[in-house]
Amino acid sequence: MSLSDKIPSLLGSGSIASPKHGVRSIRDRMATGSCEWSLDLQRILALPRRPKPDLGPLVDQYTLRLRKPEGTMVLRPIQAWGLYEAETQGGMLGPIGTGHGKELLCMLLPMVMSECKRAVLLLPPDLRTQFFDRDFPEYGKHWRLPNLSGGDSFVDDGRPVLKVIAYSMLSSTRSSKILDDFDPDTIIENECQCLANYDAVRTGRFLRRFFSHPTNRSISVSGTMMSDSIDDFAHFGALALGGGSPLPIEKTVVKQWASALDPASRSGYFAPGALEALCLPGEDIHSGFRRRLIDTPGVVATDEASIDIPIVFAERKPPPVPKEIKDYLSKVRHDWIRPDGEIYRDALEAAACARQLACGCYLLWVFPHDEPRELKDSWFDRRQDWNREVRAKLQNSRLFLDSPKLCEDAAVRYYAGGCPGCNRGPMEDHERCCPPGVTESHPLWAADCWLSWLGIRDKVFHQTACRWVDEYLMRDAAEWALEKPGIVWVEHIEVGQKLKQLTGLPYYAGGKESSRLIALEDGSRSVIASVKANHKGKNLQHAFSRNLVVSVMGTADIIEQYLARTHRPGQLQPEVTVDIYQHTRELTAALKVARERAKTIHTVLGSPQKLVYGRWGPGL
Repeated sequence: MSLSDKIPSLLGSGSIASPKHGVRSIRDRMATGSCEWSLDLQRILALPRRPKPDLGPLVDQYTLRLRKPEGTMVLRPIQAWGLYEAETQGGMLGPIGTGHGKELLCMLLPMVMSECKRAVLLLPPDLRTQFFDRDFPEYGKHWRLPNLSGGDSFVDDGRPVLKVIAYSMLSSTRSSKILDDFDPDTIIENECQCLANYDAVRTGRFLRRFFSHPTNRSISVSGTMMSDSIDDFAHFGALALGGGSPLPIEKTVVKQWASALDPASRSGYFAPGALEALCLPGEDIHSGFRRRLIDTPGVVATDEASIDIPIVFAERKPPPVPKEIKDYLSKVRHDWIRPDGEIYRDALEAAACARQLACGCYLLWVFPHDEPRELKDSWFDRRQDWNREVRAKLQNSRLFLDSPKLCEDAAVRYYAGGCPGCNRGPMEDHERCCPPGVTESHPLWAADCWLSWLGIRDKVFHQTACRWVDEYLMRDAAEWALEKPGIVWVEHIEVGQKLKQLTGLPYYAGGKESSRLIALEDGSRSVIASVKANHKGKNLQHAFSRNLVVSVMGTADIIEQYLARTHRPGQLQPEVTVDIYQHTRELTAALKVARERAKTIHTVLGSPQKLVYGRWGPGL
């Protein structure tokens, strides 16, 4: 079932002429197509508009309504606005910037949603740990919060029950029915970009819940709702606001709009065409789209930074790149050859190696059992064939067949036979006497590549290893870290481990204990932090105002998140500084791409981006 099947048509099938283009730019004349008139556009143009309300009275109203008698906290304006929109519209789309208090907003939302009995709050794993260890107990001192599912005590005054689920739990093989088992009426997605990928198992399970329970309410919030495309969040608008979404719902229309609005569309640039109907005279397409988006009831978007102190970017110049590193980089760039002679199969693998070499090392698979080359080549080819078949299967996934492990289990059952409910044999269907519940929970899959892959899978043993070419960059980063306290942000585990070895400083690479310990840092020393493990949910402004980015990535949303660990309310220093290495073309290009994407996110959503409003030093 598509999203459009879930949303009723509001305006019939009529259409009107598209606006005239006038003089077209060179870019438009080179476009591969033009956005066409659609029922989605007609529906969106007919939606009511509302100006941003006076938030002062809303702050007073919801603070008085939800605060405990002994509480002293006051809601932030954006929190009160979010509660109001969600309550009055029955859902909410919230591109709310980092540092604006989304955690408390998500906790209070079930308390204001009409007839909310059971709500689910979806969080990244580290934020779930922080929710139970810090956020819920602390905010519970000031606010009337929902009863926690599985909690020690319930307040019996009609409060809804809130179940907190990590996105990783939603991906688990054992959690195929985790949403259905709790049976919520409201689902709140904090950091909803975790559900942006349609091909992910968790996204499929999340969408399937709404397809089978269309009356469920959805509230989606994130400081980085858009990574590089409106396709990242169009489905959130449909689920939260239904036909009131200011975003297209039909997938083909979403793709067309994305081709016109995105910074680097995969399908080629489209001229705005009919989208010019969103614009006022003289207004560009991005501004017209943003104005339509944020003027829509049910949409709450921040339009200012969460903190008024500056964030300052500067280039950190390391020692000259060693000749050996330069030579290896040249082979990787031009011939896709890894330093040990291995030939890469695609440009993405080669680019990843170039980023590693910028740090002084590279990663490779090693085969400690020294299998013959012909066997390893055959193993790799069959592995690729199996992975491709699984990916294709997951594009049309269903319950109990919506993850790689479940697909493998289904193939094993088909070829090996055996069933807890019937006597089926290998390569046979379930017998007719097999109970329906068993056939549903134990599906069969006659996968074409399974037997071929199974026959070779265990004949080759491999491990990932790191080889260091030169530690020149690590020595410079260690010098920065030991000069005075700050956070060294690293992309690769091996880089973090090397810096820990050189400096004796702690490396926080993820996990519950790591998350707990980094929050206890007092700023008396530098720390080394994994971007992947620490870019969300950590409040580190009390200890640090100084950052070093070892290998910047071209993902503006992730950069926005980890810079917000120090550039957020509560920062006591007069400015936050960010030093960035830019000594190879890959790092320079990545920063350029990130800044361009940040500009587009700011233009499309109106959300302030640190890469846009920050102060930039010479050469950046």
